[in-house]
Amino acid sequence: MRDPTPIAMVEPTIKTTKKMAIHCSVSIHGGSLCRKLDLSLAGDTLNSRQTKPPIMSSRSAMPTFELVGLFAVVYLLQMLSAVTGLVSELFVLQPPIQDDPWTVVTSVFAHADIGHLVSNSVALLLIGIPVAMFTTRVRFHSFFVGAGALAGVAQIVLSGVFSVVPVVGFTASPGVVGASGGVFALLGYLLASNRVATTLGSALRLPNWLTYAVFFLLAGMLTLVTASPGAALIAHFTGLIVGLAAGRAHLLDPMRW
Repeated sequence: MRDPTPIAMVEPTIKTTKKMAIHCSVSIHGGSLCRKLDLSLAGDTLNSRQTKPPIMSSRSAMPTFELVGLFAVVYLLQMLSAVTGLVSELFVLQPPIQDDPWTVVTSVFAHADIGHLVSNSVALLLIGIPVAMFTTRVRFHSFFVGAGALAGVAQIVLSGVFSVVPVVGFTASPGVVGASGGVFALLGYLLASNRVATTLGSALRLPNWLTYAVFFLLAGMLTLVTASPGAALIAHFTGLIVGLAAGRAHLLDPMRW
């Protein structure tokens, strides 16, 4: 017995007729090998190599309107639960958090009064729509709830820690409600992920520690500028930090993650 002579193949060529395709491969040793292929099958093979299936997208501004609607529904539930005196147990995030753990989520959609509800809804529409248009419904809602819940927990925990430090002069938060932590997270994301910020970051090539130092400074300034009586400043600051970090990583971009 002997080893078969290896045949090196070059790029195949395809000749087409009306109903058949002839596939020819030329050997470097001379001669050619041709075989007939059904044209419809050859066309399918070529098309499958040259084209990719379309990417389905669920991007739209609707998630922001869905949140506003949810705010309104939860506010109605708050008024109904006020009759039975269960508002705090159902919707207010307060220490100790483990007593009513569901309020970590429900407090994000609850509001103190109608003015609080309207202001957060308007801010959400202005800031949330540009973000929602470049991500998916699931990512948008998950990010909003996750950032808002984290901001609320930070307000309860850190205000309690700072309250025991005389120099700081902080008072422990008895409870928090509102979507502002999630709204500030969307604002941070919008600031860090837009084309201008991305281009500037690529041009400057700042080290990570300096980038996050700028984020902390920017979050602190925005928190102070938007401060108002009764505002949960730690929650606003936390939301901005989360949003800025997520925006830098383009966390909501389905083409990257």
